[in-house]
Amino acid sequence: MIPDWVATISDTDLERRFGASTLARGQDYADDGRVSGIRTAGDLIMGKVTGTEQAPYQCSVVATAGPASLVATCTCPVRRDCKHAAALLLTARRNAGRRGPALWQQALAPLVPRPDASRGSVPLALQLNRGRREYTLRPLRPGSRDAWIKAGADWDDIRLQPGTFDPAQRQVLLDLLESRRRNEYAYGHRVDALPLRELHIDVWEVLARARAATGGRGGR
Repeated sequence: MIPDWVATISDTDLERRFGASTLARGQDYADDGRVSGIRTAGDLIMGKVTGTEQAPYQCSVVATAGPASLVATCTCPVRRDCKHAAALLLTARRNAGRRGPALWQQALAPLVPRPDASRGSVPLALQLNRGRREYTLRPLRPGSRDAWIKAGADWDDIRLQPGTFDPAQRQVLLDLLESRRRNEYAYGHRVDALPLRELHIDVWEVLARARAATGGRGGR
């Protein structure tokens, strides 16, 4: 679980710590899905960030007494307050709101009618992104102006909202997640991007089904 202090860190706090230029590069790394293997130990957050070298850098961030106490370290040549550590913190902050249900929600869950997965009607598309070092996949849904958007259609949304999306299209995207699970070399958890290199060899068959289910909709 992401520590509570992460949600209290503002953009102003981050810019003060890392500087505007470093923070902007860290945001690019976070958006490119370069952060993986996030794990926590108390207030400490650790993770791997893919940089310009073949092996990912090991980063850690911790704050025990508010934003001013933030310590961000990395195995890159910069060592402290670098773009890699910024990317780790930005990714952790983005994921901080994706916690499990509260205890009271768990207690009441059996009393709440479950949505019928067959009623989902929101269509899905699959976007192929070419980053600096790898190709990634992510779902899209229609926006309000006939454009395909990312909001409300990340991989966690696909997993956790069975009553929202077209069931056939959703199932194919779930098969992509299952393909990743079958790959013994895959690690970490990212809601924004699914690295193509981390999928099982059967991914091409799954992608063919995805193309058929989504009517060939996709983007780059």
